[in-house]
Amino acid sequence: MDKIPSKPPTQNVTVKMERELLSSARMLAASRSLSLSELFAELARKTLAEDAAFRVRRQRFRERLRKGYALNTRGKLSVDRAELHER
Repeated sequence: MDKIPSKPPTQNVTVKMERELLSSARMLAASRSLSLSELFAELARKTLAEDAAFRVRRQRFRERLRKGYALNTRGKLSVDRAELHER
């Protein structure tokens, strides 16, 4: 017989929020055919995934800054400081 995959373990949590926010969350969950718990879990997963992606992008950006960019100037500027600041 095929084994039915088991769900990961869950834990109950208590959340405080304004009544109006709770009412809106209930309506949103119902419109998606989800329970409040499922909605909150979905939002938490999405937020964590976005945060992880942001950290990866930030790390890549910092690595590029550390490495620097080849501007092919061979250390010489084509203009001097006075020309850059002329008005």
